[in-house]
Amino acid sequence: MSIVHVLTSGCTIAFIASWKLSLVMITISPILIVVTMISIKPLECDKISTKPSLDIILTGNIEFDNVYFSYPTRPDFEILHGMSFNVKRGETIALCGQSGSGKSTCIQLLLNLYEPTSGTIRIDRCPIQDYDVKRLRQQIGVVSQEPVLFSGTLLENIAL
Repeated sequence: MSIVHVLTSGCTIAFIASWKLSLVMITISPILIVVTMISIKPLECDKISTKPSLDIILTGNIEFDNVYFSYPTRPDFEILHGMSFNVKRGETIALCGQSGSGKSTCIQLLLNLYEPTSGTIRIDRCPIQDYDVKRLRQQIGVVSQEPVLFSGTLLENIAL
């Protein structure tokens, strides 16, 4: 089973994708992931998916290819301008920048919370739109800079 985590520590977030103890880590600093559900319009695939239920196992190869993005609430303000990078399994990279430069936006796009205005995001050479979003998100976990624990066991909190 593949697990993708976004971890924060102080001003650092690490994104870890693993397949049988092989890790990919992307360190992103400084960043705080805040997802405001009110401003997120559900994607069509958030509904009942007609895509084949691929038994996906992410190995951790991530590619952003000439990605442009503007939030729907601010279409005239472009956050990402041709962002391109590759992260191969076992490789470590850092995305650094000022507040508002698009670091957390990259993570939100990777989670398929939004679709890029143009360009392609791939995981294991497949565009993220080709994955059933529910199955994709089952393999991605987010831990914010200030984690919130719910009642229950540690395992139950991690599984959320």
